[in-house]
Formats: sequence, C-alpha cells, structure tokens
Amino acid sequence: MTAIPTAQTIFDVPAPRVFSIDAGRPFLADLASGLVDSLGTDQETLARTVILLPTRRAARTLGENFLHVFAAQGQRASLLPRIRAIGDIDDDGLEPFFGAADEELDLPPAISATERLLALARLVAERENAFSGRKNWAAAFSAAMELSRLLESFYSEEVAFERLSQIDVGSHARHWAQSLQFLEIITQAWPLFLEEIDRCDPTYRRAKLIRAQAARWERAPPSHPIIIAGSTASAPSTAYLVSVVARLKHGAAVLPGLDHTLDRRALESIEDSHPQSGLAALLHELRFEIGEVAAWPRSGEPTPRANLL
Repeated sequence: MTAIPTAQTIFDVPAPRVFSIDAGRPFLADLASGLVDSLGTDQETLARTVILLPTRRAARTLGENFLHVFAAQGQRASLLPRIRAIGDIDDDGLEPFFGAADEELDLPPAISATERLLALARLVAERENAFSGRKNWAAAFSAAMELSRLLESFYSEEVAFERLSQIDVGSHARHWAQSLQFLEIITQAWPLFLEEIDRCDPTYRRAKLIRAQAARWERAPPSHPIIIAGSTASAPSTAYLVSVVARLKHGAAVLPGLDHTLDRRALESIEDSHPQSGLAALLHELRFEIGEVAAWPRSGEPTPRANLL
C-alpha cells in the first residue's frame, strides 16, 4: 500500500484521491482520527465538511467516533461534519438524499418497502386468481418478496427490463417463456401501478438522486471538503458518485479493506463471488491501479507513494 508523506494532508495528494483502510482495522475510528489529522480541529472547517457513508447506522457511529477523538485530545466539539447516509431502504422507505436533486428531477415520492411488498403481493394474487380461480395469499407474499429483491437488483444496477427477454436460455426456452409471463408483474404491471398512484420505486429513485447529486458536483465543484467512505460502490450510480468525489479539488474516497496483496492481473481475473470483486470493479471504473491507492492516515503500516516521491 502507498502512503501520504508526513508533511502532506490528504488534500495535498493529487486528484483523484483514493485511500484504503486495512481490513481488521476499526474503519470509522480510523476515518475520524485521519480526518482530524488532515482538517485539524477548527470547528468551522469541520462543520463545512461533508462525509458520505453507506448507511445511517454508520453515520451515527462515525459521529460518536469524532467525539471520542476530540475527547482524547482534551477538546470539546460543538460542531461536527455533516455526515450523511447515501440512502437506505427499510420499512419506513427511503431516507432522501440531501440537496435539491429531487426538485431538479421532479421525481414522484417513493413508495415504501412495505407498501411495495403489499402491492406486489396483490398483483401476484390477482394473477393467480385469473389463472386458477383462487388467491393464495401465502404464496403471493412469498413471491412478492422475491420480486421485490429482483426489482431492487434491476433498479440499483440500472438494467432495463427488456434485458430479460434477451437472455439466452438454450434448451430451457419453454420454461423461461413461462417465467417471463410471470415476470410481467414487474416489467409491465408494476410500472403501470406506480404511474397510476404517482409514486416512484425507492431503489429507482435513490439511483436517480445519487446520479443527480454527482452530476451537480461535477458541474460545480464545491469549495468544502467531501469524503465518501466505506462503500464498495456495487451500484453504477454509487460508482459514479465515488468517481466524481475522488476527483474533486477537496474530495477523497476511502475504500474498506482493499487487499493490497492482489496485483493487477489478479484483480482483473476476480470472479463476482470474490469478496474483493466490488472494489476491483470500482478501481476499474476509476481507471485506478491498486498501487496508486494510498494508506489512510493512522491505518496500517504505510509505505512511500511512488508518484509523490
């Protein structure tokens, strides 16, 4: 792993800035202490800093870690960085991404995950009723949960429903044709249902908002520090956001547990099931070599960064 010379801060490293915190390290604790090392304890600077994390739980925990860092230094923090979750889907629906992206896109409000499950179950039950003359609600809810997961995959990966009909299934064509008929629930009925109630799927909405925020920063880079940390950026919209933030004048991306024992050839041959596959895909998206990823301050044993010597 490469490292920042001690005389420099993370923002003195040329963009794009991509760092990694070693696996096994306390990720959020290291993140907080490293940011205080780079930004100092000036309350105004910290208050203007935006930190993006994958979940709300991580955001809460990072705030606690900042308080621990200040307490260890004998200081009292009245202001903390603006710590945001990129977006979570739970029983209460989507926590909106910050900014005015939703206003710019004019997106309908999101349907909650619970509402989506109930609506899909009704669509499944109605379809079964049309074919067999009765509604099997237990089977309908089971199928609705699977369809919800499939919807999340399609929307988060930004894959068009039309791709389903393009899959080469070989000798299973007849069975697949029957499956495609059932999947019309999400490829046809679901979009029509959302249009009728003027709502938006939460996963689709999140991807659109993340892309809108990234595009806004790309057009008009902010003057305050922005850090995106802890994400493997498995979704294309998040990968785009990481790419934009890493290239900002005051931006940086901090990856979780990149395996620096892997060389370029190993990364390129990694299968999707490998734990490092998401990070490998992200580095490819960033057009970044693994040797260019710097050690996050206070994380692991740093070695000199070749292109800064």
